[in-house]
Amino acid sequence: MNGTDAPQEAPLSTVMVRASATWFMDQPTLLRHERVKALDQPFQQQMWQLIPHIERMAASLPKDDGPAKVALVL
Repeated sequence: MNGTDAPQEAPLSTVMVRASATWFMDQPTLLRHERVKALDQPFQQQMWQLIPHIERMAASLPKDDGPAKVALVL
């Protein structure tokens, strides 16, 4: 991965999601719409795969656990 090319892995692993997000946030200028759109689908797919895991983990925590409640808000 270099400063001009976006990661092209699909579907993204959790590590790649984090790396992609870091890469995106580190860009010195706003990306062109086409570049952002190209990153959209793989990122969304990974997020939808992670949601059930987050829900299961949060469900095992006490009902008064603030971070768990925040994790369940969609």
